[in-house]
Amino acid sequence: MSDIVSNIIPIVLLICFGHFIRYKDMLTEDVIKGIRKIVIDISLPAILFITFVNMEIRKEYFVIMIATVFLLVAFYFFVAIRLTVILVVGYLFKFFVIDKIITPDKLFNYAYFTFFDFAYSVFTSNLCIAVWNKRRYGTVNNEVVLSTVVCIVVFIGFVMMI
Repeated sequence: MSDIVSNIIPIVLLICFGHFIRYKDMLTEDVIKGIRKIVIDISLPAILFITFVNMEIRKEYFVIMIATVFLLVAFYFFVAIRLTVILVVGYLFKFFVIDKIITPDKLFNYAYFTFFDFAYSVFTSNLCIAVWNKRRYGTVNNEVVLSTVVCIVVFIGFVMMI
């Protein structure tokens, strides 16, 4: 335990010293950027290299590595399923709403790509999250709504040009 404390105390003291120097404005911003560049570009890679060279490899590390790979694969499938649902909702919106408003045309079969943002806003907006958590929330994610409107306008403009 004392070995861990003796290794951590110098790091904490260096961080406190850096905050003190910055608080008192003893160094200019350019000097601080230069020191940061030296530490990140030279010192940190050298320390990591020395640490990995001197490290002994144990079986536990392989278990952690395999667990990490499985967790990444599980995360990938979660993202893939979510994106599939988002694309399906976008296509269904096109199929049930847009096809009822506008007569079907081969060109409009590509409209579900335009409404991808609509499905994205349904699944990720603050309003959807608030409804899911049964809370009252006043605004929707304006950025997603704006991108949806822009996509629709661009698509309609594209159709009018043809």
